[in-house]
Amino acid sequence: MKLATIATALCLLGATSTLFSADEWPLTKLKEAGTGDSPLGAWSLAAFGGRDDGYLVDRADLKNGGGGQWALPNPEAGKVSIDGENLNIRSIGMRNDASIDSLLAALVIAPKKAGNYALSGKMSELWCDNDDGKDSLTWAVYRGLADGKKFKLVVTGATGKGETVDLGASEELKGVALAADETMVLTLFKKGHWGAGGGNLTGISIDKVAAKP
Repeated sequence: MKLATIATALCLLGATSTLFSADEWPLTKLKEAGTGDSPLGAWSLAAFGGRDDGYLVDRADLKNGGGGQWALPNPEAGKVSIDGENLNIRSIGMRNDASIDSLLAALVIAPKKAGNYALSGKMSELWCDNDDGKDSLTWAVYRGLADGKKFKLVVTGATGKGETVDLGASEELKGVALAADETMVLTLFKKGHWGAGGGNLTGISIDKVAAKP
């Protein structure tokens, strides 16, 4: 009787753990099609304007080059490369060219329902070809309506060559309140003029959480 009770409890615990586990990105689908669904929402690759403005505008699709290669509308501005575990963003510094200077590549997460969502995962193997400083790259998370007209900044940080960014450690990302049809946008880009930089996004996931008191 006791063994049966213990077994039942373990099964319930396992079911509960699965129910509340983080919702991981559909990386294989993103690699193949640039979009993919998970239990909590839809994920997609996109380009935005407004790179240095503190908000994002003018959402656009990336161009599929095959084999997990996705280019910005102006390919000289950067690209996204996806392998079995990582989503790599390559970003070009500003070149005094409007078709390059405002663009960035991003991962867009559109939850199916309004609520509070925690974002976790890491950015690693960060690099910059002309600057060894720890602030040569910018990572950021925005929120806004899915129409892509304007996204407001949730949190941003400076990073650089050899650094690792733990998104789950950010207080601002432990509970982002999203209204109906709002999305989260995660990006990494090269600051300033000239050169190039980027890095890997790994293990990105969202989790529906209780509202902050």
